[in-house]
Amino acid sequence: MNRTIRWAAGLAALLALGGADCRPWSPSGRLERGPAGPGLVQSVRIEPAEPREGETIRIVSEVTNRSSRTIRATFTDCGLGLTGSLALAQIPGTVRCLSVSYERELAPGESIVGGDAMMVKSSPGDYRLEVLHLIGSAPRAGIDVRVVE
Repeated sequence: MNRTIRWAAGLAALLALGGADCRPWSPSGRLERGPAGPGLVQSVRIEPAEPREGETIRIVSEVTNRSSRTIRATFTDCGLGLTGSLALAQIPGTVRCLSVSYERELAPGESIVGGDAMMVKSSPGDYRLEVLHLIGSAPRAGIDVRVVE
């Protein structure tokens, strides 16, 4: 199966987890952008912007080639690398993909989208979520997350 079609189908399935449907992002989501390596920019979106403990959080990362040349990079496959102070857990009843990464060339202006869904295990407070989508380059993109009661 074509990797693009497989990834699109996988992302659609991820976005459907936790009772969420495949509607466009609501205004309550959060978006942050930052450099991801020479010529690359990573955008990270989360929804809901202020989750509750035990709630499913959707994370979408998009890496875009902002340079004028084609860039070859290695990306995570089947989910994102998630670290930081926000405690997350696998959603009960779901299975993680075993694939790790793939290499791909991005033409100028082209983007790769990856996604994940996890259960928030942190109590109310302010946390940092770091998202690894592009392997072997700049630091992970980070987004601040407030967990509410």
